[in-house]
Amino acid sequence: MNSKERRKLRRAKEYREGEIILKNTPQQNKSDNQSQKESKSQPHKVAIRALLGLCTLLGGIVAVLALLPRPVVSSPSVPFDPRNALSVSFDISNSNFVPLRDVSAYLGLGQLVGGKGSLLSDEPPSVGYGSRFTNPEWQHHNLGMDERFTINLESMFRNMGAADIAIVVSYRPWLLPITKEKIFRFVTGKRSDGVTYWRSWPVGEKLPKF
Repeated sequence: MNSKERRKLRRAKEYREGEIILKNTPQQNKSDNQSQKESKSQPHKVAIRALLGLCTLLGGIVAVLALLPRPVVSSPSVPFDPRNALSVSFDISNSNFVPLRDVSAYLGLGQLVGGKGSLLSDEPPSVGYGSRFTNPEWQHHNLGMDERFTINLESMFRNMGAADIAIVVSYRPWLLPITKEKIFRFVTGKRSDGVTYWRSWPVGEKLPKF
């Protein structure tokens, strides 16, 4: 092989090596850039995961606090006056460990029948006990666990023979800036000896024959 042929082979070799270097350089640069981007974005990913975890935890706490606390209304007492079905009292209490704030009670009217009459309809009130009455003593109480207050209906209406009413309780669960409301329905019935008694009943259901 003469010197001219050797020069040609050397140039061909150098050309192939340069082509290989040119081909590899963009991929290497791309890989390096990607590694740099991943290393820069890693702290952001950790912060986002931590924020999502905190939001999930706070959401769970809010859900528990919203579902657990609720007031309880006791069954009414025996009428003090046999001639007045509304001569009864109710206890509003907190049976949960979560405190209830700004607890207020209202008397919601469905049906009121005077004298010795009976309820006119067995259907639930269409307005959802929209007509409501209250007293200042029934308003703005704070109830811890097992605490209660009593409301007396005797002074509201007199000489009522039958009634379909609701005790409506509004309240704010502890730490939550919302006001919730719960409706407790009570209806009267008469025993065979004519004595009036009370019983609880679901808000949206028809009344049975009692």
